[in-house]
Amino acid sequence: MGGPKSGRWGRRTRRTTVEACLSIDAAQWQREEILQPGCSKTGVQTWTVPATGVLLASIRYEVNTRDAAYPWLELSYSLPGYTWGPGPYVRDTVDLVTTGLHFGGLRWWFRCPLVGRSGPCGRRVQKLHYYGSHFGCRQCHRLTYTSCQRAHQAERLAGRVAQIRCQIDIIQRGLASAQRRFERFTAGR
Repeated sequence: MGGPKSGRWGRRTRRTTVEACLSIDAAQWQREEILQPGCSKTGVQTWTVPATGVLLASIRYEVNTRDAAYPWLELSYSLPGYTWGPGPYVRDTVDLVTTGLHFGGLRWWFRCPLVGRSGPCGRRVQKLHYYGSHFGCRQCHRLTYTSCQRAHQAERLAGRVAQIRCQIDIIQRGLASAQRRFERFTAGR
């Protein structure tokens, strides 16, 4: 009768989490002096499995902040998951933005390079996440945090326990009522 997932209308699939994606962090790159005003740098960013040290992915980057009015970052990488070898080669250009800090210095930000139905995103973000086939912000990729998925888990369990207790009370009241009726019936004989 029913098809796939029939009878499970109220259940939603979990969204992909930020922690499950590869990410580039502007603050980390600033600490590593990759993002600095008035310079041009190239390099490679790699991700490895922490437990084994096996290489997960790597991208080549070029940062150019010589023109203070238009600093940019270019990411070059191959798309993974192709059985015949590396996939198509992708080059994404990301605009960089700075904001001044109260006690001097600069904070670097990425502008999200993704283009949606309503046009370019352009959000100023600290991190870009790789999901699908491009780097973009958390909102464009519809990513969530693991902590958000677990935040109300205890409340849902408590609600389910209360519901079961209510059902048990109804059953116990019904049994008590049936017991009284039985006792009245047998007392009359």
